[in-house]
Amino acid sequence: DKGEESSQGSAGNSSTPPLEERLAHNVTSLSLQPDSAKRSIFISVSNALDSGAIDFFNLPSERRIYTLPADKEVKTGMVMALSLSKHSSDGRLIVVSGYESGHAMVHVVQSNVAGEPWLSKKVLVSQPHSQPLLSLDVSPTESSFFTSSADAVITKLAIPTDASTPEVVEKSKKVLNTKHAGQQGLRMRSDGKIFATAGWDARIRVYSAKAMRELA
Repeated sequence: DKGEESSQGSAGNSSTPPLEERLAHNVTSLSLQPDSAKRSIFISVSNALDSGAIDFFNLPSERRIYTLPADKEVKTGMVMALSLSKHSSDGRLIVVSGYESGHAMVHVVQSNVAGEPWLSKKVLVSQPHSQPLLSLDVSPTESSFFTSSADAVITKLAIPTDASTPEVVEKSKKVLNTKHAGQQGLRMRSDGKIFATAGWDARIRVYSAKAMRELA
């Protein structure tokens, strides 16, 4: 009843952080990069009108601050998986994306400083899969990333972060044919030594990141 709701609400207010603080915590937990001083964070999502483009939003303002357009040279189809991180040395954003075509790309994005326009450069493009790429995750050192797909393949690729170098068209550093089609939800452990996938056959599989072999 109303009295009970009122008492629960007042009790909750005494122990629950403000909505803005909880939002920052929850979204930051998705491995996005907060600016603790301004309480703002970036998120990246597929564009609503062009499914091959990527939008960047600021929270808590909810403003779209930049759109990375769909690639004009490669027919990628829609964005299927994204990872957004901040380069440890200079603060540039590293965007790793996977696509319906089986392609994976890495872009380096320079955020707006003192009114200057946002700049982005594609530093890697690869097609490690013959079927749509379903999930990806970046290693804790941000030196490489792993991908899984509707096919039976899991791949490992290096992340070039120097935007001054020419675009890299790379084959996968390592390829594992698991013989199990449809593995997704790929996630690495915090130490980067192992990762796990969720399979369409309702099985969770654990792999060695270094040896690229199934452990459990």
